[in-house]
Amino acid sequence: MVLHTAATAAEHASNWVFGWDALVALGTLILAVATAIVAGFTARLASRTRDLAKESTADQRAQWRPVLLPASTFMNPDMPPLSYFDGPGVLIRIRNAGRGPALHVRAQLDTPSSWDQEQERSPDQWSLGALAAGDEQELKFRQVGGFGPAAQLRLDYRDLAGRRYATVIILTSEADKETITRIHDTERFYDVRTWEDHSVTTLSDAVYPPHNLDDLSPQQR
Repeated sequence: MVLHTAATAAEHASNWVFGWDALVALGTLILAVATAIVAGFTARLASRTRDLAKESTADQRAQWRPVLLPASTFMNPDMPPLSYFDGPGVLIRIRNAGRGPALHVRAQLDTPSSWDQEQERSPDQWSLGALAAGDEQELKFRQVGGFGPAAQLRLDYRDLAGRRYATVIILTSEADKETITRIHDTERFYDVRTWEDHSVTTLSDAVYPPHNLDDLSPQQR
């Protein structure tokens, strides 16, 4: 009788221990699953936070970036953005339509090599230093009459942070499919392309300091 009672008690104890171990294992499994879910949620939240930070930085940069485009006739009705001067000379007016200044602007007029030995022309001397937001600038290109049915104006510039930008303005004529001429003044801008971190001219950026001047830029410590 005593042995039967002891055996029964041992069996109950064994069942209790097995049940407790099962509960512990189940709890551990639930905790592991919950931890994995939290870790996955945290990782997604961190990734989304990084994406939002990048989008915020890109949006902020876009809001203050310079954008060089053809000048608007609305701003200066008496000064067309595309015209001729001194016979074959072409005058192109550009405008900084962005909210930040365009620094060290470089310009070249690209013409088909089959029409002109000098494929990339530079404008007359003008200030390359800066073009503030909303400002316009005349670019005079001489001796370019009859350079084909289309041409493109290349522009390189940078913002205050030193990031590079580029604009390409396509010029075409509806009056004469053979050459851009002065017939009925139907020359027009066909298309505009802009890029970041890209250069389109063959002209290099400014070198600082030039001509052995003192370097006044902040020095790293």
